Amino acid sequence: MDIQEIASTWREANEEAIRTVTRLVYGTGEDYEKAFQLLALTITTTDVNPWSFMPRGWEGAKESAQTYESFLHMLHHAMCDDGDVSFIEHEIHGSCMVMHNSNDTDLIHKEVMKRYPLHRAVRANDVSQTYVIHTDVYRFIKALQDET
Repeated sequence: MDIQEIASTWREANEEAIRTVTRLVYGTGEDYEKAFQLLALTITTTDVNPWSFMPRGWEGAKESAQTYESFLHMLHHAMCDDGDVSFIEHEIHGSCMVMHNSNDTDLIHKEVMKRYPLHRAVRANDVSQTYVIHTDVYRFIKALQDET
């Protein structure tokens, strides 16, 4: 396969990923997907630095259509099927998403410690008082919009 054939394959895959992202963001209009679609639209169109709010490991997902498509599929499954998306409101660092059920407070605590390791040394005995866990998509979206 020569470079032109490879480039053509890449273009086709990229265009398909863009179509899929558009379908996921604007969705089917099903009631159970409305919160996801609003979150997806907000994440897609925000000017807020994704490193400040995206789940760990997915911070750079918006850098390519195919990676972002994978992220939106994962987010859709976690949010609409499993309920495994929670939001953290950190008193110093603002709001972010984590891919854990809000009842998994130990996992979320470990995630917060990984995400903000320098903060641990400042308030090692009082970390639990520095953030709030919630599942309210609209509250998270408002927090993101307030950051712009």
